[in-house]
Amino acid sequence: MGKDWDEVLRSANGTIFQSHAFVMAWLRCYAGTASPAVVLAEGSTGMEAILPLATHSVRVLKMRCRVLSPVGVCGPDNMFHNLGAMVRPETISAEEALASAIAGQRWDLLDLRFLADKQTNEGIKETLGQRWTVESLPSTPCPLTELPEGDVMSVISTRTRRSIRSTLRRLEAEERIAFRTVTSPEEMLAVCNEHIDLHKMRWAKKGGSTFSKERHVQLVREMVRIVAERRQGAFYTADIDGKPAARLLCFYDGEWCRAYQLSVNDEFLDSFPGHLIFYEAMKDVQSRGMKWIDFGPGDDVYKSRLGAKEAFTQGFQIKRGKLGLAKRVSKWPGISTISRRTGLMKRSVESMNE
Repeated sequence: MGKDWDEVLRSANGTIFQSHAFVMAWLRCYAGTASPAVVLAEGSTGMEAILPLATHSVRVLKMRCRVLSPVGVCGPDNMFHNLGAMVRPETISAEEALASAIAGQRWDLLDLRFLADKQTNEGIKETLGQRWTVESLPSTPCPLTELPEGDVMSVISTRTRRSIRSTLRRLEAEERIAFRTVTSPEEMLAVCNEHIDLHKMRWAKKGGSTFSKERHVQLVREMVRIVAERRQGAFYTADIDGKPAARLLCFYDGEWCRAYQLSVNDEFLDSFPGHLIFYEAMKDVQSRGMKWIDFGPGDDVYKSRLGAKEAFTQGFQIKRGKLGLAKRVSKWPGISTISRRTGLMKRSVESMNE
């Protein structure tokens, strides 16, 4: 199946986050929490469309509700982005077939977030909207930088450009900084452990690292193993005074570099290690023929300083079953008044998010 899956992925211009290897890795790491509900559409020529989904359970108002989401998204955990359906270009009526398959699954909440801004995903939304009430979710910023043909510095903001140049001159003159591009499987896994430790150390007092969850540790290690074996990624490292200053994990995805995770050492913040390592990575992936940097979800200021422009993923929800009934009942005049006065709906949403 993996070969046929990735043929559809390539023909549909899907992302590495929709690849068979990444989807299977996520399902393994979330086993026991999420169950696969992948939609496959086959035609006379073989596999024609794929929609990687999974189900998990949440409690809302003491009710256990079944949630259907993209693989890579589970409640507050979003490890993948630019998701949704993959459809061969020549396939006809794929949206209707996929929407019908979604309708036939068991779910109370259809929670499709971090979807690529593609017509196929919009078509599925419109088709499902003919049967249920669709609630559009706020778009999620996923900034991207188009790499120039010449000097990478040309897309970086003037102030950041000056900072990078002056900091590099100082550190190189003092022989304090060293950069590496790590691509071998053994070294990537070793650097991955450094990256995890650095991330934990920095975020311990700032709300906690994503790596406080063991399944996140397992998933990132598994993704690193996959891209290392397939030569589809690298760790970029920056050391200052012989100590880890920054680690950047990137996935190579055709013309795209997916800048997946960055960790920096607070000890060297005055040297802007994040900017330095991104500059080195941008030069390297440009030399490898890549044309775009995908910075992932979030509108962090550093992304715009590195030349990123606005781009967004989309999302929508549909409630049915227990949740659909609760929603309809909450709109009855008497219940609506009670809900407003007691904060019932607010607490139910908070409960669902938890």
